[in-house]
Amino acid sequence: EASIKMISCYQATKLISEQLDHPLSLGDKALLILHLLNCWRCKLFANQMLIIGTSIRELADETRAFKRSHDINMPKLNARAKARVRLSIRAKF
Repeated sequence: EASIKMISCYQATKLISEQLDHPLSLGDKALLILHLLNCWRCKLFANQMLIIGTSIRELADETRAFKRSHDINMPKLNARAKARVRLSIRAKF
């Protein structure tokens, strides 16, 4: 006799968080989907986590693109200039 195992909201939120880092196993994914079909609070949490995760990835991509575009145009300090900066910092502390 096969029975359907229900997970708690605590277990569901753990799985929601885990899926941001790596894909869930087929079994865990099925348990989560079943829970989300019956729990509007966890469904709301899952949607919020999806928005946050997407926003963080987009921000990271924009930050990398900004750094790349500005690194190309920024002049590099030669060894002598770096030494002067180090001495100046040491003198202040």
